[in-house]
Amino acid sequence: MKNSQYSEALLMKRPKGLCKRCILLVSVLFVYTGLMGQTGNTRYTNGSFPNITTGDYNTAIGDAAGYFNSSGRRNTFSGAAAGYNNTTGQRNTFSGAAAGYNNTTGENNTFSGVYAGYYNTTGYSNTFSGSWAGLRNTTGSYNAFSGSYAGYRNTTGQRNTFSGSYAGYANTTGHGNVFIGYQAGYHETGSDKLYVSNSSTGSPLIYGDFQAQRLTFHGNVGIGTTDPGNYQLAVEGKIGAREVEVTLNSWSDFVFEDDYKLRSLKEVENYIRENNHLPDIPSEAEVLENGISLGEMNAKLLQKIEELTLYVIQQQKEIEALKAKH
Repeated sequence: MKNSQYSEALLMKRPKGLCKRCILLVSVLFVYTGLMGQTGNTRYTNGSFPNITTGDYNTAIGDAAGYFNSSGRRNTFSGAAAGYNNTTGQRNTFSGAAAGYNNTTGENNTFSGVYAGYYNTTGYSNTFSGSWAGLRNTTGSYNAFSGSYAGYRNTTGQRNTFSGSYAGYANTTGHGNVFIGYQAGYHETGSDKLYVSNSSTGSPLIYGDFQAQRLTFHGNVGIGTTDPGNYQLAVEGKIGAREVEVTLNSWSDFVFEDDYKLRSLKEVENYIRENNHLPDIPSEAEVLENGISLGEMNAKLLQKIEELTLYVIQQQKEIEALKAKH
């Protein structure tokens, strides 16, 4: 019995109380599902799956969706011309007008948005979400692009994660990149890079190189505090380390220069009595208010040690002179 004849028979023999409109809906679904010659294929508009041969468990919604699909299996194409050129690709989900348009044998892809993954042919295991996301991807695989125009120029790049509109826009063949934020990594074309930003700047708030195992912050960082102030790194709490290296522009060996004016011990004594701290060393009040610089303080302490050494040398000479007189 032909599909049209079956529909007429349903209308003539419909149970009492079942409206003609319901019967028509059932008959339409019957025409487009299960009677296409293959198992489990479903289409809801004309022009979908006209070339299907052995493919099964496919769903097409939209004019010319899955048009050239022949033996592809378990695909879902939703939108005009979605998955248009797919032939044997399997387990794909394309949602949006012309999404996955040029896919032929690519598998396990999910493209959601107008023209998402449009040029993809054999790339597999990609997820593109957003209009024009991953538009130029052809054979790139294991990519995840989220946001309109995210990964727009990517062609063969693999294992990239771009989240945000225009994120990774210029990347073509780079791999292993992670770009997070609007226009993050917009101009980056290399591999194994990390960008966390909300603009196309080349100096993002957070930049990383996975290959070099390097992480860079462009800004002040607070650990245990939300207000790092003017410090590039502010830590509210203890820091544990085996070694700390401080780079300085000068050191305290000027004490041993011939023209260095060493205070007499009497001058030092008077200064201490008057100020209650050593010369050239900050007072307790200054330290409590401003803290100390490790490099600067170590240099000042060394200066005092070197001055003490000179005093000891002076005293030793005086002792030896007194011994010589006796």
